[in-house]
Amino acid sequence: MTSPARESLPLDGLCAELAAGAVAVTPTRRLARWLRLRFGAMQPSNSWATPAVLPWPAWVAATYRELRDFGHLDDLRPCLGEVQSTALWERVLGEDPEAGRLLMPGAAADGFREAWSLAREWHLPWEVLAARGGEDTEVFLRVAAAYRAALDESGFLDGAELPARVARAIDRAPDTRLLWVGFDFLTPAQASIAAVLGPRSRHLSLPPRQGVPVVRACEDVRQELAAATEWARARLDADPGARLGIVVPELESHASLVEDLLDAALAPARLWPEGDGLARPWNLSLGAPLADAPVVAAAFLAGELLQAPLRFETASRLLRSPFFGGADGEAAPRARAEAWLRQHAGERFAPGRWLAWLEGAEGAPACPRLAAGLRGFLGALAEGPRRRLPSAWAASLAAALRQLGWPGERAPDSAGWQTVQAWNELLEGFSGLDAVTGPLGEAEALARLRRQAAGQTFQPESPEVPVQVLGLLEATGLEFDGLWVSGLHDGVLPAPLRPCPLLPAALQRERRMPRACPAHELDLAHEMVARLAGAAQEVCFSHPRRRDDEPLRPSPLLAGFEASRESPVLATSVPARLFAARRLEWLVDERGPPAPREMRGGSGLLAAQSACPFQAFASYRLGAGQLETPVAGVDPRRRGEFTHLALRLLWAELRDQAGLAALDENARAEAVAAATTQAAAESLGGITPVLVAIEIEQARVVIGSLLSLELQRPAFEVDQREARVTLEVGPLRIRGRLDRVDRVAGGRVLIDYKTGQAHPGAWRGERPVEPQMPLYAAHLGGELAAVAYAVLKPGEVGFAGLAQGPEPLGPLLQARYQLAPEEWAAQLEDWRRAVNALAAAIGAGDARLDPLQPDGLNGSCARCHLATLCRRDQWLRDATPTAEDAGDD
Repeated sequence: MTSPARESLPLDGLCAELAAGAVAVTPTRRLARWLRLRFGAMQPSNSWATPAVLPWPAWVAATYRELRDFGHLDDLRPCLGEVQSTALWERVLGEDPEAGRLLMPGAAADGFREAWSLAREWHLPWEVLAARGGEDTEVFLRVAAAYRAALDESGFLDGAELPARVARAIDRAPDTRLLWVGFDFLTPAQASIAAVLGPRSRHLSLPPRQGVPVVRACEDVRQELAAATEWARARLDADPGARLGIVVPELESHASLVEDLLDAALAPARLWPEGDGLARPWNLSLGAPLADAPVVAAAFLAGELLQAPLRFETASRLLRSPFFGGADGEAAPRARAEAWLRQHAGERFAPGRWLAWLEGAEGAPACPRLAAGLRGFLGALAEGPRRRLPSAWAASLAAALRQLGWPGERAPDSAGWQTVQAWNELLEGFSGLDAVTGPLGEAEALARLRRQAAGQTFQPESPEVPVQVLGLLEATGLEFDGLWVSGLHDGVLPAPLRPCPLLPAALQRERRMPRACPAHELDLAHEMVARLAGAAQEVCFSHPRRRDDEPLRPSPLLAGFEASRESPVLATSVPARLFAARRLEWLVDERGPPAPREMRGGSGLLAAQSACPFQAFASYRLGAGQLETPVAGVDPRRRGEFTHLALRLLWAELRDQAGLAALDENARAEAVAAATTQAAAESLGGITPVLVAIEIEQARVVIGSLLSLELQRPAFEVDQREARVTLEVGPLRIRGRLDRVDRVAGGRVLIDYKTGQAHPGAWRGERPVEPQMPLYAAHLGGELAAVAYAVLKPGEVGFAGLAQGPEPLGPLLQARYQLAPEEWAAQLEDWRRAVNALAAAIGAGDARLDPLQPDGLNGSCARCHLATLCRRDQWLRDATPTAEDAGDD
């Protein structure tokens, strides 16, 4: 069917038609909103007229309801909403013997809905589809027939069927005057309505604005978008009332970059602390899934309480969420409870046990308001049968969230209020599934509601702002004072083909359907460029020359425009310009107040000072410790505590090598088994018995292997086990613990148990990576004959260290680790000097940013949690000489 000829009508003429009662239909919601705003701006101040401007889907649905309510339709069935339609498609697909095997029925339903809508919108006869389609089309027709039967059985219509029904009855509404505004072409469904209305239907476009568009080439996408934002800033500086547009074809991919650049250029105050609540003079027309909105995500997060076991991550987020009752008044206890969980809970635990912790069980910090809210939430969901209709689940969930104090006690801003309203509409739409799905179980209901929220795009409405950031299609029909269209390389325009896979591709090309016909897409691209070129008096088309390492070519549709002669715009944001005009006074603040004599942290304090003085100062003087994160199974810290305890218990019975040698292999195994079993009972409480059994078995193997090596040593006696000591190190008094000290013929042997990586190379230098053993060696002094790690790592059990000659550890150390007496004395002196220097620096308040091996893969920065506090990336940039600096040298 031929579309009516398109006419050009100025905006004031269009507004006059609307004032006279005409109805405007637009291809996008944004154009409809823009026309309503322009209409309001042209009306007298005492006029309250509201124009009838609707996007196409909304107009079809509203017109169908009006025709039905006035009795102009023979078929009075209601129409399914999008959510109901998707659910019905999923049900039909699930019942199909072949399509039911699909791994992602939700995604498949979207594909079938698209094919169904296209077939209806473009008037594709089923018999033609059957004759020309392949195997995929056969599946679609079979499932579509089942969907049609399900619609008839339930007494509903599908939204894609409404245009045909409206076309058959629209002539019974003689007062209808329809204006098609902003459409490049009308689909057959739209054209059939226009044909029935005849002269009462007009296809309109706004006349192009006179201007000379230019084309600008940029090096890459970042430079291109930075140039566009700087252009917008310069235009607003010259005319604060200007209405500007920035078109970004691949907006979803570049949204975060665009936001950062626009904030820096147009709203720099948002970059300051607590500035994120300030209004932006720009709007990004990109919605996000409703499920990702923080307040909605919190509602779904509470639903995870129904799963067992509960993950630590879920409990942590529930404790930190501001969207539950008492979040402000109970903030401190909840923070303490979260820290307690990190230390005492595993990666997963029973929801009931967590609720008991929130009530103060097992010494956990109590959070009574949150505990009561969560129990109320679970109680409200439990009221009623296990399988309920979606409307009953929606009511239960709303009541349960009220028990929890959702959406929080703080007064919401406009966006927050709109998000809560969108959630309420989501529940209302979910309630409409009663006739489609029937009763659902608890898990199925929440999963379906979550999918529904994930598939619903939401963007809060905002007041009109000077700068609009749009996608290519969203700019349809709009007018601006200035327009920048970015990203026009040949991979974007003309648009790549993407025909519907469930419909015959040849038929789609013949009918010139969207994304299926190359000639049609080229015509549309020409039409789009011409429309954008006339959308403002100043228009700039830009394109990047490359994307990463891939060279890009400009779209061939830009060939007819003049290249810009302006030099590339440099991104000089407001903060950058302020910084360039600065007057700086340098203050080197690398020293804190002197440290107290008694310092917590043990040898870890010296290790942090060696790694980086700032790390030690921040961690042990400022208390900027790293939060623990529970891991699956037994974390390395608890494994180390368990192994140390088992060895302490074992040597309390054996006492010396003679006691070990007196046991045969079976007796040794029994002694190890007894020690590991007792140690597990004392140190691995709260861990799944299966995991405890695995830890015990692994400990028996590695400890048994270590005992076999101990028999190869010269005779020794275990003198100290887990001995607590107080060490005088320079100006500091540090407390420590000696894992084990043996007496041998030549003196004493210091042994430290290691269940992870261990190498004596970490003791070397003025800043040893692991200063614990040098610290203890300096404490034991001249009696010391050897220092060694006893490595208890599966597959790597053994001794690693240094000794004075071969006698202290015998054949367990290679010859190169056996030092002559003068070398041993020098080594002890080096260790004493190194630990005293580290202690002296701590005592003096040394807080320099001076990481050990800053650019190495195993450097201290790679294992530090203070990156945001010390800003090491900026420090590394400043500390790295540039080519210009090198030239000056």
